[in-house]
Amino acid sequence: MNNLIKLHYFTIDREHFIDATNENKCSTEFLHFANIIAEIFDCEIKIEAVAINEGGFERIWNVICKNENKNMM
Repeated sequence: MNNLIKLHYFTIDREHFIDATNENKCSTEFLHFANIIAEIFDCEIKIEAVAINEGGFERIWNVICKNENKNMM
């Protein structure tokens, strides 16, 4: 596990959440950048998401309905 890269997002208001679409765009940009670097160094890379805990890979999303009159569930 020596080759780990951790993306850590800091928000301006120090909240403990980030818009999922923006987070996805940031991840996509990082992967694109990593592939460009690999091309420059003529290196084939494979990037994997790593599970922090045993038992599988988890991603947690908070779903917020902007229209208070509608229920999501």
